[in-house]
Amino acid sequence: MPLTQQSAYLVAWVGVAALAWFLWHPLGAFLIVMSIGHLRPVVQRNAMFWEKPKYAVIFGCVAGFGAALLVQAVARFSFYSPYSAVGISVLGLIAVGYIGYGVPTDKRFQDSFQQLQLATKGAAVSVYLLVTIPVLVWAFTHGWYQA
Repeated sequence: MPLTQQSAYLVAWVGVAALAWFLWHPLGAFLIVMSIGHLRPVVQRNAMFWEKPKYAVIFGCVAGFGAALLVQAVARFSFYSPYSAVGISVLGLIAVGYIGYGVPTDKRFQDSFQQLQLATKGAAVSVYLLVTIPVLVWAFTHGWYQA
C-alpha cells in the first residue's frame, strides 16, 4: 500500500517525536502533544460525510478522551514537576482546540460540514477538560509528581 503525502508526513513526525523522546523526554513530550493537532485534517476531510451531528460529537468525545489520556501519560513519564504537567496539559488543550481552527464562527458564513467541525471541536475540548482537570487534581493531592 503506497503512502500518501499526509501519511508519509505523519510517519516522519512520529519518528522525529520518538527520536526526541529518547534524546530528552520533555522535548519528546512536546512533540507528541503537538501531534494531536494532526486530527484537524482528518476532521476537515471527513466532516462532509457525517450525516448527523451526533457522529461529529462522538468523534469529538473520542478525540478529546484520547488526547487527555495521551497528554497525561506523557506528562507522567516526562516531568517530575506538577507545574510542567499543568503546562503540557494547557498545551494539549490548545492542540485539541486546533481541530476547529479556521472555521468562521458566524453561522451565516458556515457550510454544514463546517458546523460539524465546530461540533467536533466543542466536544473534544469539553471532554479533554472533563478528563484532564480531575486527573491533575488527583495527581496534585496524591503527590504523583514527586521524585
